[in-house]
Amino acid sequence: MAEHRPALCAPLLLGVGYAFDALSGAKPQAPDWMQHACLEWAFRFGCEPRRLWPRIFIDGPCFMAALISQTLKVKNFNR
Repeated sequence: MAEHRPALCAPLLLGVGYAFDALSGAKPQAPDWMQHACLEWAFRFGCEPRRLWPRIFIDGPCFMAALISQTLKVKNFNR
């Protein structure tokens, strides 16, 4: 999406790759109890650890740190 963003006239891009795979039955879904416990990410990681480890253990924490940092800056700005 990032590679093709400049050529698109869309203000927002939404990745839905796994949704199509899960709904079509191409990839298994986590059991109901894991979905209800918010552990679907762990099930997916167990199925595809090589592909998903950077997203889960590098990109995820970096995103959360940036989100928290930006939130704190906005809150400090409003004081």
